[in-house]
Amino acid sequence: MRRLGIASLLLLCAPLLAGLPKPLKVEVSSSGSTPVFHWDAVEGAVLYRVAVFAGPDDEGKRPIMAAVWVKGLSWAYA
Repeated sequence: MRRLGIASLLLLCAPLLAGLPKPLKVEVSSSGSTPVFHWDAVEGAVLYRVAVFAGPDDEGKRPIMAAVWVKGLSWAYA
């Protein structure tokens, strides 16, 4: 499996899509070959929007690899 080039992780919470505060602490650990993202709770958030972007290509663009809504404080990218 080629190395997963995750250059950035964008976490947005959406209690009612108002304000969209961001968690202050985002960490990545691995469970075997699967990266697992963890973040701090944001007051009032029920769902978090998680978007994972690849490293920049030759043109400097960062293609999106995944985008999901998550309940809880972690998500495994698989």
